[in-house]
Amino acid sequence: MTKSIRYRWIPFNMVAVTAVAAGIVLFGISKFESYLVDRTGRELQWAAMEIAEKIDLLLVERYGDMKLIQGILPEVGYEAREKHWSQHFKNIQEAYPIYAWIGFVDKAGRVVASTDPAAVGKEAGSARWVGPVDGKRGITIQEIQHDELVDGQWTLSFATPVTLPAWPGRSGPFEGTLVTRIRLSELDEVVTRSLREMKRKMESREGMEYQVVNKQGQVLIKSRHLLEGTTNLINLGVKSAERATAGEAGFILEQYAHRPVEVLTGYAPIPEQKDFPQLGWGILVQVDHQTVLGPIRSLIQTVTFWGMAIFFPLWALLLWTMHRLRAEWHQTEAAQQASQELVNQKRTLLATVEAFFIQLNNATVVAEWTNQAERTFGITADEAIGKPFGGLVIAWDWHVVSEAIAQAAQNRVVVRLNKVVLSKEGERPRYLKLTLSPLKTNSGLDIVLMGEDITEYLALEHDLSQAQKLESLGQLAAGVAHEINTPTQFVGDNLRFLSDAFTDIGAVLDRHHTLLTSAKAGSCQQEAIERCEAEARRVDLEYLQEEVPKAITQSFEGVERITKIVRAMKEFAHPGGEEAAYEDLNKAIQTTVEVSRNEWKYVAELIMDLAPDLPPVFCQLGPINQVVLNIIVNSAHAIGDVVKGTTQKGRITISTRTVGDGVEIRIRDTGGGIPETIRGKIFDPFFTTKPVGKGTGQGLAIARSVVVDKHGGRIDVESEVDQGTIFIIHLPVKPREAPSVREAA
Repeated sequence: MTKSIRYRWIPFNMVAVTAVAAGIVLFGISKFESYLVDRTGRELQWAAMEIAEKIDLLLVERYGDMKLIQGILPEVGYEAREKHWSQHFKNIQEAYPIYAWIGFVDKAGRVVASTDPAAVGKEAGSARWVGPVDGKRGITIQEIQHDELVDGQWTLSFATPVTLPAWPGRSGPFEGTLVTRIRLSELDEVVTRSLREMKRKMESREGMEYQVVNKQGQVLIKSRHLLEGTTNLINLGVKSAERATAGEAGFILEQYAHRPVEVLTGYAPIPEQKDFPQLGWGILVQVDHQTVLGPIRSLIQTVTFWGMAIFFPLWALLLWTMHRLRAEWHQTEAAQQASQELVNQKRTLLATVEAFFIQLNNATVVAEWTNQAERTFGITADEAIGKPFGGLVIAWDWHVVSEAIAQAAQNRVVVRLNKVVLSKEGERPRYLKLTLSPLKTNSGLDIVLMGEDITEYLALEHDLSQAQKLESLGQLAAGVAHEINTPTQFVGDNLRFLSDAFTDIGAVLDRHHTLLTSAKAGSCQQEAIERCEAEARRVDLEYLQEEVPKAITQSFEGVERITKIVRAMKEFAHPGGEEAAYEDLNKAIQTTVEVSRNEWKYVAELIMDLAPDLPPVFCQLGPINQVVLNIIVNSAHAIGDVVKGTTQKGRITISTRTVGDGVEIRIRDTGGGIPETIRGKIFDPFFTTKPVGKGTGQGLAIARSVVVDKHGGRIDVESEVDQGTIFIIHLPVKPREAPSVREAA
């Protein structure tokens, strides 16, 4: 026998492949390290931006609080003002514990009212309290300072001038300064809480540090403890601090002068507000460069070790195999081995995949029964192969499966059964997805039945649907809370007014009761009558008779408004069961409009033109609510971009009507429209034109999936740039069933 020499190239080829593979691996490692640094840098940048946004929101909320306190300050009364104002400030501090101190300082620098009773009457000094806001209008923010009035803690102060009209006994208006202070530790808590959340999102980045610097670069807060204002990062030449305080956001690989290691820093600014020019702070979030690359380098060492441990034995095995091939290989044996390998690969593949395969000769007799089929049905291959498929004991709907086999064989088309229930005694039902494909063979037409267990998939799909619903509710929660807060506030104000009114009325009744008692005793004196009349004039009975009924009516209206909002939220969150049923779409749309009111009411007027004769539609109401909500929110955002910076409002129009054997929902807005170049992409997952943090690109993708895939409907869009957009949703009134995609129970 002549020895084969055809495989002598194998060792040289192995060396070449190894060298190329090593080069590719080194290149890949370099690229992956760059990617890892870039990804981590962006994560740190996003963390800094989120912290900056939250601190900016906290400061803006304090700005609103100052406006509110300033606006209601005269309403607490002028008599005994120190006591009334101090108590009022104390109530505000108890409601908003973020405030360390609230006080009112007169023009001379004396504390008139304060949350700290011990501070009232003290001389605070005009240069410190009144000077920063003297002659200014609006609210100002003062630099961080060491505050002896708050136990020597570092605080951030807000101040605004207040002028109150003169009251009886005072010749002129009362001028002073309203001051609120929050502890620097509250800002530190915002930062640390945000970082804890980001660590969970960023796979627990350990060793993460942060700093908050002011406009001059001085560190206000850092990750380990509060500083005493002794570190200035700009003076130290820290580029991230310079860029953040200059209004830039990004990330940079840098090295601090006092640290010998490189750090990756994400930075973002807290933007200056026109009312707070003292801001312009920067947020820095860092992690050591070595910490970023540590896991990949550890993995490289492990892979290198095991690669070398495996490579040399494989090399020796290859040399031995090459020797055997050259000695024994010939053409016939090669052909037989190739054939056998194909058979083995087929069996190995069918044995390892999650799906099961069943081949039916002439669409009747079982010819192939894989291991996964054994596990699924509890029937071994020996028990199934060679037997009529219809004679096997399988607890599913044989009528539907047999009909699908016949359809695939007769029409020679692929037939799919999306949901076949498989029941086993003592076990919970399982759900199978079957695909029946015709296969032409030498002996005739076979049917290949491929199936997979989708029970867990359906459970995950259900969980995802619930998660999307909870996400929507979370997005609406702030708006609904705001909608409820407004009527709650004026109901509370009316109740306080009624309490005071009934106290005054009670005093008048007491005077009348005394007068009546004296009259019955026959000793009614003119002085008693005058006191009674004086008390009536003091409380202004005519005013109370006019205003008390109004206050009661307004309170009833407020309670009804709250009830309406809560009912709409409940109907949106719990529209019914998970199964489809005939539903009232008009009512569902009204509910969705109500719960989303806070999303659109500031930028648009919403008009509903709902057909009163609209028939009930067979649908899953929860997903349909989600579709309408997503489109309303998109319309509100589009209009908001158009009317931004103006006092104008756009318009959203929602209409329903019956069209043929279905219904049509039209949602029209007067936003900026969708350019034709991207109109075909709007239903793609994760496609969005909105800025970061305002949209994920999932809303319209989910809407299309719900309307088209789940309900057999259609969703179209008509748009013209600068004119607006119309979304048209078509839904069949009755359930539809595709001829080759069905569910079997």
